[in-house]
Amino acid sequence: EKQLSEVTLTIEGMTCTGCEHSVNYALSSLEGVLESSVSYESGKAIVLYDKTKLNSDLLLHTIEKETGYKVIKIETQE
Repeated sequence: EKQLSEVTLTIEGMTCTGCEHSVNYALSSLEGVLESSVSYESGKAIVLYDKTKLNSDLLLHTIEKETGYKVIKIETQE
């Protein structure tokens, strides 16, 4: 049984569409991420994920480890 959760991550350091793709790629490589929408202009990533497989901490660590950008804020919409 999937339990969907949506989270908005504010990410520091994205300056171009290439940055968006890096973050999207890192997120989509995680099992449990259903969709992610990343905008470097707003500096945000909106991620829909299955919280039986993932949590927002793991999303944050994956972005920081895989891309080098810093996540400065996490907002969860239940």
